[in-house]
Amino acid sequence: MSTVLHHHGWATLVGEETGGGYDGNTSGYSKTLRLPNSRITVNLPMWKYTTANIGHEYYGRGAIPHVPINQTVEDYLKGRDVVLEKAKELISDN
Repeated sequence: MSTVLHHHGWATLVGEETGGGYDGNTSGYSKTLRLPNSRITVNLPMWKYTTANIGHEYYGRGAIPHVPINQTVEDYLKGRDVVLEKAKELISDN
């Protein structure tokens, strides 16, 4: 959903690049496969979701924030949510 909001300019994203893909994702129902020799288990999503985000430069990426903010370890240890603080600041400025 964040990529649709980003693509259409319907929201200002604050923080870090989102997880997932700008074009959609593979998820939903999945099959589990166990490789016979290594016994490694692999999860195979069976559904592909795509968005209508046509014509962009973010292939292989998530949604890039308009206002990039990186929370540091020190911020985390102090209990500070610098992303939320910046979002509140932007809201109060408008």
